[in-house]
Amino acid sequence: MVEFRFRPAPVRSERVFRLDADRLTCLKDDRAEWSLQLANITDAAFASYKAHGRKIWRLDLMSGDETHHINANLPSRDAYLTDDFAAFHGLVSALGEALPDQQILFGEHGRARKAIFAVGLLSALAGAGLFTAALLSGVSSSRLTEAAVPLLGLTLFGGLLIRAYNPWKRPPRIALTLLPPILTYMAGGKVEETP
Repeated sequence: MVEFRFRPAPVRSERVFRLDADRLTCLKDDRAEWSLQLANITDAAFASYKAHGRKIWRLDLMSGDETHHINANLPSRDAYLTDDFAAFHGLVSALGEALPDQQILFGEHGRARKAIFAVGLLSALAGAGLFTAALLSGVSSSRLTEAAVPLLGLTLFGGLLIRAYNPWKRPPRIALTLLPPILTYMAGGKVEETP
């Protein structure tokens, strides 16, 4: 049995992840928040965000209709030097050893992916629609020029979200065992090359 301790966010209490030979248990305040038989994991996904000078990482473990989240919140710079990174990295490495054949989705999935796609679609339609409406309403060319830059930006932003999060294309799959060196790289650390 091995344990890994880290905070899912700066203002949330520490979680302890206990990995036995066949089970992963998440403890909060010495009580089991959830427990999962490793053999029951049907899918997994990793998502990463940056917000307010922090890296937000989430590893989702799916078992039937349930999804168990393992969150880490790290500083944007030199995250590889923190104890929380070491614990999250250790947990992912240990899961990779326990589940050597497990593939994971690398990117957002499920309802969150669809919601981000919807935001992109609304942004693109709003930007293009407002520009078209301004063009058809006879707005002066100087005002149309002033409005073109933000509306074009809104349309491009929406287009990027549509392309990146389209629900008919699944995110790429990678082996869970490949995630630890990717995390090291994403955290600013050096990844040793293997021959």
